[in-house]
Amino acid sequence: MGCHAADSVGARDDYAKQTDNNNEEIVYFTASVVILLMPNVNKQRLYLGHEQQVISVAVSTEDGSILASGELGHVPAIHIWSRKSLETINVIKGMHVQGVHLLQFSNDNKFLVSCSLATPAAVIVYDWSTAEVVISTSVQSPI
Repeated sequence: MGCHAADSVGARDDYAKQTDNNNEEIVYFTASVVILLMPNVNKQRLYLGHEQQVISVAVSTEDGSILASGELGHVPAIHIWSRKSLETINVIKGMHVQGVHLLQFSNDNKFLVSCSLATPAAVIVYDWSTAEVVISTSVQSPI
């Protein structure tokens, strides 16, 4: 799975130190790239693990160290990755169609909930660390 970063290791280490000191970071996406911007020092890092357009992102609730991002596409993927290292932890694929437009970590960060863009929309709860489906259902109306 590996590390997908758009900067050198030294710059990444410096960025991590600055992020820990300032603890302010904006996460957003464009095309197939998830951007982590630190506006106080005008620096950014890029998660480049996606092959399709990103349409959703979720940040873990406990300390924000884990992120999940979902794609648009015929068989979209959900990437779970480390904010600090930008390393991919897990990729979940084949559970949704058209796109994954909603993602949310549970309050205890043990689970990830995803929702499909298709109608009826699949709503799936995963143990994100193993990519195991805990429960799934579908809803008829748009979410």
